[in-house]
Amino acid sequence: MEHSNYAMCYFHLGDLIPETSRLITKEAYESYFKEKGTFFNRYKRHIKSNLGKKNAYGKMISLIHSKKFLNIQQANQKIDWSQVPTVNL
Repeated sequence: MEHSNYAMCYFHLGDLIPETSRLITKEAYESYFKEKGTFFNRYKRHIKSNLGKKNAYGKMISLIHSKKFLNIQQANQKIDWSQVPTVNL
């Protein structure tokens, strides 16, 4: 297996917002997700949206301090695109 000497990261703003402590209202849920706002659906969405977020901001800061980062424009200038393997679909 070949390995590259770089990786790309994306941080979703919503993952960095601290956990919300209450369920979304039935009306708001149905308006946003366009599905029934049952307690089970709202609870499931709450768990999926908040699980693992407790220290996401701290983990991101740790990662930023432990690695060297470039923005997309800088990376584009450094990569020799003629040497990058491509996938033809």
